Amino acid sequence: MFTTAGEKFEIYRLAWSTQTWSSTGVLIDTRNEAKIDTLWDGSKLYIVSATMTTNTSGSPELRRYSYNATTDTYSLDAGFPVTIVFNGMEVIVLAKDSTGKLWVTFTRSNSIWVAHTTTDDLTWGGAYVLPVANANNTTADDISAIISFEGKVGVMWGNQTIGIEATFFATHVDGAPDSSWTVSSALQFAESADDHFSLKSLENDPAGKVFAVAKTSVDNANDPLYMLLVLEQDDTWSSYVVGLKSNNHTRAILEIDEENRMLHVFLAAPCCSGGRIYHKQTSLDNPSFAPGMGTSFIYNTANPSSDALCLNNPTSTKQNLTSATELVVLAGAGCSNNRYYHNIIDLP
Repeated sequence: MFTTAGEKFEIYRLAWSTQTWSSTGVLIDTRNEAKIDTLWDGSKLYIVSATMTTNTSGSPELRRYSYNATTDTYSLDAGFPVTIVFNGMEVIVLAKDSTGKLWVTFTRSNSIWVAHTTTDDLTWGGAYVLPVANANNTTADDISAIISFEGKVGVMWGNQTIGIEATFFATHVDGAPDSSWTVSSALQFAESADDHFSLKSLENDPAGKVFAVAKTSVDNANDPLYMLLVLEQDDTWSSYVVGLKSNNHTRAILEIDEENRMLHVFLAAPCCSGGRIYHKQTSLDNPSFAPGMGTSFIYNTANPSSDALCLNNPTSTKQNLTSATELVVLAGAGCSNNRYYHNIIDLP
C-alpha cells in the first residue's frame, strides 16, 4: 500500500480482530506512480513493480522477501531488487511455473512480451515477443496477463486492432524451448477486446483449467461488457455474461473459493472514475451470473446514496480461497480523500 509519509509503497498488515491496517515498515518501491503485482509461493513473497515512464527510471524491479513466522515480519532477500528489463511499461504481471522459473509479461511497441528467469530468481533471460499470431500487431491500449496452470504458463491479451478484435491465450509447456508456444482465441466478436483481465487457475479440476474475467469494448446497452472465460479440460473456451454495457462496470477482479465451489467477481462502477465496488457470485461448477449491478460491497457507509468517494481499482489475492484464507478486497478512493477502503467475506 502507498503511504504519504515519504511517498512510497510498503508492506501492510491487516489485523483481523480489529479490521485495521498498519505498516510493517518494509519498503516495496519509492516510485509513487509504480504499478505493482505480488506472488506468494508458499515460502517466498515476490513483488514486481514498474512505472509507465519510458526511460530507465520506469524499469520493472523484482523484489523477493522471506517471512519470519516467529516475529511476523518480512525481510528483503540478498541481491534484490533485480531489474528485469530496461524502461517502463503500462503494467507488468508475474507468475511462477512448475519448474520454479519466474515469468513476467508486459506490452511494448504494440507487442506482447514475456521474460523468465534462468538459473535462479536473480538471473533473467532476455525479453521476447510472443512467437504467435496477433502478438505483434496490438494497439497502444492493449495489455497482457500471465498465469501458471497444470504444468504450463498461459498469457492472455486483448488485440483491439480493427478487423481482429479478440482476446487471445498463448500457452507454453514448462521446460519447453522459448520458441514453443500455442495460441487460441478465448473470445472473438466485434468489439470483444479491451485491456482489463483478471486470471485464476485450478489444478486438475472438472470445472476448468483457467478462469478469466475480461472486459469488452461494446457500445450497445444490452451487449455483454464483462465476460467470464473458462478454459475447459478439452482445451476449448466457454464464456458467460457477467455484466452488460448498461451496468457500466470497470476494473473487475475474479476470486475462486475452491472449498465452497464459488466464483466471486468484484467490479467498480460507474466507469471510469469509479463510485462503489460491487460483488457478483456464482457456482464454480455451473456459472450463471444474475443480471444487474450486483451487491454493493465497498461503499460510503456514512452516506450510502453517495458515490463521491470514487471507489475504484478493487484488488485481492492471487491465491485461491478457502475458509482458512477468508476473502479480503481492497479499493482506493480515487477522487476524494485518497484513502484505501476494504471489506471482507467470512467464508463458511
